[in-house]
Amino acid sequence: MDIVARAIGKYSGAYVGAAVTHAPETVKKYLGFTLLPHSGVSLVFTGIAVSILEGPAPECASIIQGTIAAAAVINEIIAVYMAKKGFEWAGELNKAAACAAPKGLELAEEPNEMKESRKSA
Repeated sequence: MDIVARAIGKYSGAYVGAAVTHAPETVKKYLGFTLLPHSGVSLVFTGIAVSILEGPAPECASIIQGTIAAAAVINEIIAVYMAKKGFEWAGELNKAAACAAPKGLELAEEPNEMKESRKSA
């Protein structure tokens, strides 16, 4: 349930924020998907809750820790795929390929000082 509620909150929050700021339609539709993989905050709060509950209720602490950690792992697996799909549906993956350096464009040769300092290291 945590995973679904979190996903709905991020998607709807991104949609409303994009609508309020008059962002393009692709941003409104797909920004929420790209925000899904970020679950670090829930892991930090889990650590805080577990450290507080270890003394008075150790059984609750272990249940909370296991549940949130499992949800975070599942979320990261699913959310990364959904974020990629969100970028794909918005047409942003093709734009990244089009912005790559043109063929035949060579990088400038590295200065001799940098070559020598790298060799001596």
